Amino acid sequence: MGIVLIFVGLTGHAFNQSEVKELNIGDTMRVGAYELKMVDLKQGENQNTSWHRATMQVRRTALRWGTLEPEKRFYLAQQTGTSEVGIRPRLNEDLYLNFGGMSDDNQRAIIQAYVFPLVSWIWIGGLVLIGGTLVCLVPRQGQDSNTPHGMWWAS
Repeated sequence: MGIVLIFVGLTGHAFNQSEVKELNIGDTMRVGAYELKMVDLKQGENQNTSWHRATMQVRRTALRWGTLEPEKRFYLAQQTGTSEVGIRPRLNEDLYLNFGGMSDDNQRAIIQAYVFPLVSWIWIGGLVLIGGTLVCLVPRQGQDSNTPHGMWWAS
């Protein structure tokens, strides 16, 4: 059953959607059934990192679903950058927002939005697979006392 659920999750890959757009505060973009509006753009620095963070309002079919805050961080000591992705997981699809960086004129944020259908079913299938394996490893009750060294699988 776990393998079947994983397979169902993998079939969703054929329906992935993505959109990349440069946004100012107040601008919107669409990806799949989602409308994303940038409501804030902040930048800052502390002793370890400098960062840019976008606050994106998420709507689906005119219902407000809250906000996601993708962030781009640059670690000063290591001279490396990372992205903190905003994720909205659901059973039927996941919405991922990535802060790609700032535009060439440093005025707009580059937002990468992805909709991945059925990803949660891959994780559920993996848990079912692990749970089924653990159930199979539990010794059965009333095992035959004549089996050598208590080898229940030999009966």
